Amino acid sequence: MACTVLPAAHAQPVIYVDADAAGANDGGSWTDAFTDLQDALQGATAGQEIWVAEGIYKPVMPADPSNVTNPERNATFALKDGVAIYGGFAGTEASREARDVQVHATILSGDLLGDDNDVIHPDEPTRGENSWHIVTAGNINLGVIDSTAVLDGFTITGGNANPPPPNTNNSGGGLYVFGNETDVSNPTLRNLVFTANTARFGGGVGCVFATPILNNVAFIDNAAFGDGVPGDGGGMNNSICASTLRNVLFRENRSDGFGGGLMNNRGTTSLIGGTFVGNMGLRGGGMYNLLDVSVIVNAVFLSNTAVVSGGGMYNDESNIALMNAVFSGNRTLDATQRGGGGMGNFREAPFLANVVFYGNTSARDGGAIFNINSEPRIVNSILWGNEAVGEEDEIFSGGIPGGSPLVVASIVEGGVPESAADGGGNLDADPFFVDADGPDDVTGTEDDDFHLLGASPAIDGGLNQGLLFDVFDLDVDGDTQERVPIDLAGNLRVHDGGTGVLVVDMGVYEFGAPGVLVAAEEEPADLPASPVFLAAYPNPFREKATLRYALPSAGRVVLKVYDMLGREVATLIDGILPAGTHEVRFEAPDLASGPYIYHLNAAGRTATRTMMRVR
Repeated sequence: MACTVLPAAHAQPVIYVDADAAGANDGGSWTDAFTDLQDALQGATAGQEIWVAEGIYKPVMPADPSNVTNPERNATFALKDGVAIYGGFAGTEASREARDVQVHATILSGDLLGDDNDVIHPDEPTRGENSWHIVTAGNINLGVIDSTAVLDGFTITGGNANPPPPNTNNSGGGLYVFGNETDVSNPTLRNLVFTANTARFGGGVGCVFATPILNNVAFIDNAAFGDGVPGDGGGMNNSICASTLRNVLFRENRSDGFGGGLMNNRGTTSLIGGTFVGNMGLRGGGMYNLLDVSVIVNAVFLSNTAVVSGGGMYNDESNIALMNAVFSGNRTLDATQRGGGGMGNFREAPFLANVVFYGNTSARDGGAIFNINSEPRIVNSILWGNEAVGEEDEIFSGGIPGGSPLVVASIVEGGVPESAADGGGNLDADPFFVDADGPDDVTGTEDDDFHLLGASPAIDGGLNQGLLFDVFDLDVDGDTQERVPIDLAGNLRVHDGGTGVLVVDMGVYEFGAPGVLVAAEEEPADLPASPVFLAAYPNPFREKATLRYALPSAGRVVLKVYDMLGREVATLIDGILPAGTHEVRFEAPDLASGPYIYHLNAAGRTATRTMMRVR
């Protein structure tokens, strides 16, 4: 369908919602606001905004509190194309900019009877009447939704996706985003907190055949537990999704299966700025990646726990590219199986650049990294102070003979192990962190400081060619062909540390580097001002993929495909196109398996995503 761009000069009509409003309750003003968000949603049409004042809003009020029915539990706040829903208002504001999300808590609650206790589990009796999905993005009957459907400024709590058999709709207690094999949903989600939600898949958010865009979203104390079969993704579960996550927090989420914080399954995940703290799962305490193509830049994994393997992250046949990341204080518990206090890798070859592993512990092997049938590429990184009860405090490798890590321009305590290939430039020397345990003297907490002291041998010790390409345009300069230009703190990534040459430092921070001025991203008033990728499907693909994208205005469009080394693979579009939604077919029968980047430039504005080629 084509996208219609409304003139920027025309103010968008607003529908008001305030649970305490005592006027006409027709949504025309704060005085006459609807008291029920469902009333506002029912009449909202594309181009309108819904402003919601602080308070608690539920998808339905049960007719008989002593007998909540399944249709009532199935009631949900359903997002709509072109309709933006904003919370965080006091109920007096004349502009959206005047709201304060932190002060004016606006809560979407699935606790229909208001009786939930502190036990966060799908089988908890006090959650037996809770909403299956508090919010949904996509509808089996009405179809998928696009990025013009916006949810911004809410706390979402008390969802419990545990419908009785034969209903298998058990994903996304807080929010369920779904599409189908030929069309996907991709809502825009901003300034949200998902807390105390439960499900079989994705306690906070469940995503199936979708490409959601999340910005400044927190997942706190959500849970995914199965009934006989383990649950996946305590905070969020992505299944065949191409999700984009910016500035996300996963704290103290749990699952009894894969991915205590985040589970990525058979999709492409882009994560820019993420913090994973205190999450727990069977494998992948912080994050689990299965047959997934993830690109992760600027992330911190602290004190996450896996029972079996991958305290911070577990990668299973997933092509992961990771840069500017810290793994500290993560651990595994089972002394009889695998290990990898910081990271576990199984049958895959992740690329790790400028990563710090410190103070991670394994009850078996591989205090920092455990590999089985895997060949990670480790460059510009620091592995120090990790501990394994079994073999290899830093890097353990097992499985198929000949499959071994490659370590280049990195610091490894005790030296590069015999099971790994030494690519040169490696050191066995104290990296001299400023304060790796922080003022609280506890490893794996948010006050830990992995900046380098002036005496550190890591300064100017890295390899510039080891940096990832800036596919996310982190400095917002329009150049995605340069190397990642900033470190974890937002400072210049390649800086002369005193040697007289521009050489990147090992680790996550660049010694003495100045900050990089990054242009602020403007929030769209109606439709996005930039070109937007809606989908690449199927993804992963075998020989053919269809790329779908939306243009806010007519103009010259260039759409190209690159490999992960930045080499151009194909030019799909180079010409003048009208505004609206377009599709183009990408045929690649001879390409090697692996991740590929598709990059759109329209009138100087860009959009970039990744897709996976499999044979």
